[in-house]
Amino acid sequence: ENLLKKNHFIGYWQDLNYLKDNKESLIGSLKNNRTIRRGLEEKSKDMTMIHVRRNDYLKFNEELPIIYYEKAIEYLKEKTNKLTFNVFTDDLAWSKKQKIFKNAQNIFTSSDSPEDTLETFSLMLRNQNFIIANSTFSLLAAFLAEKSNSIITYPDPWFRSRSYNKNITDNKWQKIKYS
Repeated sequence: ENLLKKNHFIGYWQDLNYLKDNKESLIGSLKNNRTIRRGLEEKSKDMTMIHVRRNDYLKFNEELPIIYYEKAIEYLKEKTNKLTFNVFTDDLAWSKKQKIFKNAQNIFTSSDSPEDTLETFSLMLRNQNFIIANSTFSLLAAFLAEKSNSIITYPDPWFRSRSYNKNITDNKWQKIKYS
């Protein structure tokens, strides 16, 4: 209630209901960063982002199986005339070995440096459609860049063995059951 010009919030914010009413304000604030502004303003028409997060999720047994990506890609192929996509991953070697990704325009990976993370997020924002992982990184890219004609898929369940907020996604998005 007594918010300052700059605020720092700490917490587990995986609930889109916290963000929906403030989406335009968030986008306006994020556009103050030149890299993010480019991502929000330079759209790649008909391009789909596929996010593959594996490295730290392997430790928790929460990595998504390839069947999730196969089902999500099939769903998008049914809904679009031509599926053109880029893969964003933290496991480049594994992603390059997957047949399902052989037609990717690019397979991107980045370091954890702030500059690389912002550049990767900016590239994600440029897409029209999104096959997100069980990760807030791709979830936020999809949420912020979503247009009325965007197709967004998400994994169900989000996590297999960890608890999570069921409001993590939008009910307009397509749930892809993988187990």
